[in-house]
Amino acid sequence: AWSNLKNVGDVVEAVRGLLAKEA
Repeated sequence: AWSNLKNVGDVVEAVRGLLAKEA
């Protein structure tokens, strides 16, 4: 399950980027 941590991290960064644009 932890093998997906890297992918999750990329998704989190993408979401944070979108939130930064909306802010």
